[in-house]
Amino acid sequence: METQTASPLMCSKCEKNPRADQDSSNPWCLACRATYQRDYVKKIKSQTAEQAFARGVAATKALFAGEFSRLGIGQFTGFDVAALIQNAPGPKFEA
Repeated sequence: METQTASPLMCSKCEKNPRADQDSSNPWCLACRATYQRDYVKKIKSQTAEQAFARGVAATKALFAGEFSRLGIGQFTGFDVAALIQNAPGPKFEA
């Protein structure tokens, strides 16, 4: 009497390795899961850095717009503007 052994379900992404968990609904192997997770974390970090940079740019623009609005009408040389920018306090962190 021969016994039939069920062949393991293969990864739907690479189709080389068996699924990490045969009973799970996730059809990927451990290697494909790890690669996906690594890429996902990289994308999240990149997105967070881009958002933080954009918020910093917006805060800096608002700071300088407010500073020049406060100074009102006047003629400024490039040296004056450079000095104002260098001496202006940086934007405050707001969570």
